[in-house]
Amino acid sequence: MAQQTRGVVLNQVNVNDTRDGRPDVDIIAVHGLDTRSPDTWTWRSRDRNKPDVNWLVDRDMLPHKMKRVRIFTCNWPADLFQESDSIPWTVGEFARRLLAGIHSIRLPLAADGRDRDRPIVFIASCLGGIILMEALIMANNPQSDYISIRKATRGIIFLATPFRGTAFKDIASWADPLLKTWASLGNRAVTQLLESVKGSNFYLEELVRSFTRLCQDTCDPCKVHTFYETRGTVLPGKFLPSYFLTFFDQSKPLVNSASATLDIDSNPLPLERRHVMMNKFSGPDDLDYITVVGRLEALLQLVRDRPPRQADIWIHHKHYTADRLQIERLSGDRLPMEQCYINLVIVARPGEKAHKPTSAQSFPFSLLARQKAEAADDVSERKSRVDLSTLFNAREDEDGGVINPRRVFIRGSAGVGKTTLCKNIVHEFYRGTWSDWNKIFDRIL
Repeated sequence: MAQQTRGVVLNQVNVNDTRDGRPDVDIIAVHGLDTRSPDTWTWRSRDRNKPDVNWLVDRDMLPHKMKRVRIFTCNWPADLFQESDSIPWTVGEFARRLLAGIHSIRLPLAADGRDRDRPIVFIASCLGGIILMEALIMANNPQSDYISIRKATRGIIFLATPFRGTAFKDIASWADPLLKTWASLGNRAVTQLLESVKGSNFYLEELVRSFTRLCQDTCDPCKVHTFYETRGTVLPGKFLPSYFLTFFDQSKPLVNSASATLDIDSNPLPLERRHVMMNKFSGPDDLDYITVVGRLEALLQLVRDRPPRQADIWIHHKHYTADRLQIERLSGDRLPMEQCYINLVIVARPGEKAHKPTSAQSFPFSLLARQKAEAADDVSERKSRVDLSTLFNAREDEDGGVINPRRVFIRGSAGVGKTTLCKNIVHEFYRGTWSDWNKIFDRIL
């Protein structure tokens, strides 16, 4: 039973309409400390005639705005107090359980292999954001079982996440002993998670640095939006029983703007609410809800527009590298493309048909063909030569019309230089040497 209560569980909370098309993005909402789903995301109505509102579930709110997505809530054991005989979990242990939960829920729900790489956008509230950051840094390793989760993560909405600690540090000197005493009366212990966010410390500073590098990765960047509170919280009320609060009346933001924002987010936004309400919205007309969902919609648009660009970056940096484009000589030596001389002449042969070559006829790229091309003296033969950089430019055909060639068929006997030619084409294209090619084609595969 203890193992079950301390597990991490993901639940899909929306119903996908098949008329909208196949889901192509997962949204996963991670709650913070001393709460759980669905309570974290539910606005409690004070009017008995009005229902409570969970903006992740309500059909007029997020499910209405987000088409072709699966929306999940993530429940993790965030209790402020835990059983005294249980071994406290560290942030790292919570992070690993979070990764395991996400991994398990995405595999059985995937209809095919493509869906296992479906992009993820996270919504992280308070301390849930710290655990999420730790999880993504753990997963950002080629040897990790969860590298696919890291690569799939395209954006994160942080709601009052304490990147540099909380205001609890201001009352920790007396609140800590009081919390421990209160916990011991019920044969419980205070969670260790509170230690990591009392104030800015070396752990949080290193976490932010590592997470910043992760988000700025060239091949798999992650877009971040942060929101901070502008109303105060009576700090003891966050951690102490209500009857203690008569002795306190001072309030301040639990996570101020300096702590709740990251340098990589150039436009952090305030929400006019106290900390506990940063993840709750009263309805589709709630102005703060409109602001948060606006950023979320922008993230989804970015994610859906990104794949071709990301593929180009991957091809450029991971596949068409200098090492892959080297030429291996007959001796076994390898030469960089810059040191290779391409001694090929391309000659247009109007009227020549692909099905007519005979055994006596040389291939256009053969040594004999090159010798003939180099030895040609008549003007018409020299005019028929085609420069590789202008191979796809508009030109006249044999009937006097204008053609725009877009395909090339390379043939030749073994060793004539077909591979060298192809590697040279890739090399020059990605260097931008042939501007005409770059205007016509987005990529070479």
